[in-house]
Amino acid sequence: MQKYKKIGFFLLPGQEAHHQVHSMKKYFKVFENKQNFIEDFPHVTLFSGFYKDYKSLNNTIETNINLIESLINYSYILNKNIIFENDVEKNFSTLVYGIENTEPIQKFQKELLKKLKPDYGSDFYNLKDEYIYDYEKYNYPFVGKKLIPHITITNIHNLNLNEKENFMNQKININEQFQNFVIGEITSYNLEILEKLW
Repeated sequence: MQKYKKIGFFLLPGQEAHHQVHSMKKYFKVFENKQNFIEDFPHVTLFSGFYKDYKSLNNTIETNINLIESLINYSYILNKNIIFENDVEKNFSTLVYGIENTEPIQKFQKELLKKLKPDYGSDFYNLKDEYIYDYEKYNYPFVGKKLIPHITITNIHNLNLNEKENFMNQKININEQFQNFVIGEITSYNLEILEKLW
C-alpha cells in the first residue's frame, strides 16, 4: 500500500537573495530559542499538501510543462521585511523577506494549483475564516491574492523585541530572477528536493 507524501512546490531564489537569506539563517542559528525552518534551503513556497500517487503527479506536470515554464523570465523584487506573529504555534515569530511584485507569482500559483491540487491538505495552526473557502476548494488556504510570496529565515520562539526591531530596520532591495522551480518532499526534519522543473 502506497503511503502519502507531503510534497511542496518551491521557487528557489537567485544568487543574491540566496546569499542574504543564508547569512541571516547563520546569524539566528546560534540563538538558544527553539526554532523551525532554520535548516531549510532558501525558497518561496507556492503550495504544499499530501499526495498518494507521485508517478501520476509527474505525468500531470509533464502535460503542463508550458504553464510551469511561464515564470522562467519573471524578475522578482525582494524588498520587504515581515514578521508573522504567533505563526505555526503561539509565541513563535516567523521572520521573512517579502516580494514586492507578487501578481505574476499569485497567478502562476493559482493556475498550477488547479492542475496539481493535493489529495488532502496539511493542518494549519490558527487558520482564519477568510482562508477556509480556499482550503476546502484547493486543500491549501493561501491561494491567489491571499498568497504572500516570501522567503523564510526562521520561525523562532520568544524572540526579544530588540532583535525584532533590528530585523525590521534592515534595508533589503534585490531584483533578480528565480534560479529554479522544484518539487520537494517535506518531512519532520527537513526539505528534500525531488525534482527540478527548470
